[in-house]
Order: sequence, then structure tokens, then C-alpha cells
Amino acid sequence: FEGLFVIKYESSAAEFVEQYRARYKKDPGISADTAYDAINVYLTTAAAVGSFDSAIVGPKINQVKDLPGASGKITFDGKGGIIRSPLLFEVRGAVFTRSQEAL
Repeated sequence: FEGLFVIKYESSAAEFVEQYRARYKKDPGISADTAYDAINVYLTTAAAVGSFDSAIVGPKINQVKDLPGASGKITFDGKGGIIRSPLLFEVRGAVFTRSQEAL
């Protein structure tokens, strides 16, 4: 597998994983961090606009920039998508090494 490239995204924040394990006595599932982030984005935005009305909160979510989250920094692209750069790793000597090549 030497030279094989693997793409992945940031791992869950260590603090999130520790708190999850302490509360639920098991490791978080594959989407636990993003589910947590989805609720946090909504609550943070609702608090900022002073309303829980989805017609008011929804458009403002697209303006979220650099919000710290369990799955990494959260920035929306203004169209409902999240901007997140993948990490590129290369197999070198049976070890995954972070590649400096751009995607």
C-alpha cells in the first residue's frame, strides 16, 4: 500500500469524546459530533437573533463563521453547505503520514 493516499476529515474534538464517554459510558458513534454540532449551531444562532422561529434562524445559520464545534471549526458557505477541508494522508512505510500536497 506504499504511496496510497487516504482522505479523511478532522477527528472529533478530544474534549467532546471525553465528555461523551463520561456521560454515556461508551464511545460516541460516527455521527455524534456532527449531530451535537447541528443542535449547537441552531441554538447559538437562535440566541444571537433572539428567536427559535426557523424562518428567522434558518437564513442566519448560513452566516455562521468559525464556530468551534465538536467536529471542528464550523463555517457555512452562504448556501447551506459547510466549508470543511479534508486532510490528505499518504502511506509511507506502513504508516499514515499527513501529506503536504493540496487537494
